[in-house]
Amino acid sequence: MTIAHDSRKYVVKALIFLVALLTLLSFGYIVQAEEARGENETTFADTMTVSSESFNSVTNEAVLGKESKVEVIEAPVFEQTGTASWYGNRFHGRRTASGERYDMHAYTAAHKSLPFGTILRVTNLDNSKSVLVRVNDRGPFVRGRIIDLSRVAAKEIGVTLHRVKIEQFLPSSHNLALGFRSDCLPLEISGRMLASASKADNFNEAMKTWKEQTNKGQHTFLVVQPNSEPGTSSYAIGTSPITEIAMR
Repeated sequence: MTIAHDSRKYVVKALIFLVALLTLLSFGYIVQAEEARGENETTFADTMTVSSESFNSVTNEAVLGKESKVEVIEAPVFEQTGTASWYGNRFHGRRTASGERYDMHAYTAAHKSLPFGTILRVTNLDNSKSVLVRVNDRGPFVRGRIIDLSRVAAKEIGVTLHRVKIEQFLPSSHNLALGFRSDCLPLEISGRMLASASKADNFNEAMKTWKEQTNKGQHTFLVVQPNSEPGTSSYAIGTSPITEIAMR
């Protein structure tokens, strides 16, 4: 009886030890898997574009880098030439196709197919004046017209029914931000220059601040940086001798 009892005790102890060992091994595997997943997430995050808070920090080394780089973007990724029109009082306050309320005092435009949120440079070919607008509506639905400008954007470049060129620009790499000099020259920017840029709540606020500072004689640039959420961007205004840096 004693021998049998001791044998059962030995078996029970062995089973307890085996269960404990398997539990420890399973826990170690889970920890390693979580660490590996965390490393992958960090690597992915490092390759993403600047978030809306990154303009006021120097934590995103992939974009900010240790040295500044400013180069002119030579060619647009999209270009179209045709007649532009504008819309104002009659549509002010109405819902646009994107769901936003139309504001004739904001720098927006309607285009037939470009994604909402697209930033365009629109140039009046009669006087060479340019303005930046953000697509938030569909139209125009009149044959031969390629874009409907908000009232403020049309007024700035003298458009009633004029022939214009519209262009979309993108930097050559996701590690670079899209910028515009005060004369709407498109730039790709990286480095510490972005860290000093002041974040704006939206594109219209960025445009107004940009123009106010430019009118005061400051060398400013507007930054457009896509967020991880499709169709959205962050905007900022930087003050720098960028006029001289990017001069061609």
